[in-house]
Amino acid sequence: MHRILLATTAMVTLAVAASPALAFNNALLFLQVGTGNTSVDSQSDAGGLNAGNNGNTMIGGSLGDYNSNNYKQYSEKWSTNTGTATQVGNHNSATLDQTTTAGTGHYFIIFPVTDSSHENVSTTTQIGDYNGVSTHQVTTGNAGKNRKNTSTVSQLGYLNGADVDQTGSNDQTTTQIGLLQGASTHQKGKNSSSTTQTGILQGSLVDQNGKKNSQTTTQTGILQGSVTSQDGKKNTSTTTQTGALNGSVAVQDGNKNTQTTTQNGVGDVSVTGQYGDKNTATTTQSGGLNASGTYQNGTGNTSTVTQSGGLNWSAVGQVGTGNTYTLDQSSH
Repeated sequence: MHRILLATTAMVTLAVAASPALAFNNALLFLQVGTGNTSVDSQSDAGGLNAGNNGNTMIGGSLGDYNSNNYKQYSEKWSTNTGTATQVGNHNSATLDQTTTAGTGHYFIIFPVTDSSHENVSTTTQIGDYNGVSTHQVTTGNAGKNRKNTSTVSQLGYLNGADVDQTGSNDQTTTQIGLLQGASTHQKGKNSSSTTQTGILQGSLVDQNGKKNSQTTTQTGILQGSVTSQDGKKNTSTTTQTGALNGSVAVQDGNKNTQTTTQNGVGDVSVTGQYGDKNTATTTQSGGLNASGTYQNGTGNTSTVTQSGGLNWSAVGQVGTGNTYTLDQSSH
């Protein structure tokens, strides 16, 4: 028994000695007030036993015009990056670059510990005009609930732009209110994307590569445009547009994908292309001068188009076997 106790004590001692030291990098509540300010902030964390005892945290922002906030965070195993930027003013830019690594640790010698958590969390808020956000997040290893990228972007004003690029298990939410706003989302892995735009002359681009992806685009206003591209299987895309002269393009490449487009207004246009088997496309348009085009290439695909309220036009092309098409048009 004494020997077992000594051996156990030695193993624990070796495990602690082999583990990286607990590490925290914190840059909290730094704020730049004025015009033409630039902050360049970099954090690198050595990792640790779990995300609770190590990681990078950066919270800051700017008040004024022509300011630039640049965050770069890198963490090794068992770490979480957290970056938050808030900017109030015009002609401001925020860039967040976050990377976490994955793998199997060496902490218990005989029984390796799989990395329990490594995450990137980014939150950016901009109020004003001519502002831009660029978010880049990477987590390595197999996608899972504890290996996740989360990005939240909120913009209020006009001539603002947001670009989000994520690799891993991804979740992104972009909200834009104003005039002449643009949102671009690129995701690779297991993805979830939500884009909401309210105003005039808004544009949204969503590009997802993986499986079991989900994307939702909601646009309210005049002259809105939405483009969605999903490459994989079991993907879900929902586009809702309310207003006038809106346009939607959705392309899905894979099997068992679902695309739902709803347009309420005048002069709306929807184009859906699906390549694969057992895909479903549903288009609903109400208003006047509506146009819908759906193309499906594969087996066992289903297309449903419902149009009401004026001069409606629909074209559907299906190539393959066992496909189904349903059309319901009303001028009332």
